[in-house]
Amino acid sequence: MELPYLVAAFIKTLSDVLSKPVLRIGTKNGLPYADIVFEETPRQTIDERIAKIDAARTNQAEALSAIDELKAAANSNKVDLESALERLGQTQAEHDAAKRELELVRQVASSDVETFQRLAGVPSKSQIAKERALGFVFGVLASLIASGVWWLLTKVWPYLKT
Repeated sequence: MELPYLVAAFIKTLSDVLSKPVLRIGTKNGLPYADIVFEETPRQTIDERIAKIDAARTNQAEALSAIDELKAAANSNKVDLESALERLGQTQAEHDAAKRELELVRQVASSDVETFQRLAGVPSKSQIAKERALGFVFGVLASLIASGVWWLLTKVWPYLKT
């Protein structure tokens, strides 16, 4: 029975040498040296493994609950976004309707002002210019006529000159 144990130990040592050798090179007491050191991996007890599995399970449960919370928040944000987009669409439609109504009001107001000006007899700019030109011409003519009348009167009655 001892031979299989020795063979197993040899195979284990050989696998350690081939899989995990650590080469250390340096100087000791001023002389160069090189060592091959095999570092043993610490063995864990079953209790330690179970504790790690429990910790992993707890972390997984916490991660899943965090994912569920993020999913719920994303769904809530999605609903809020859809609601905001719907309100934005309604507001845009109301804005367009108000714009059309404002344009109609401006057209009506413009036509009402023109109608009121015609009914009230408010002259247009061309009519005002025409009346001013006629007033100037008639003023010049009236001045000439008045000067002619004064000239005739001073000829007939010379004492009016003084």
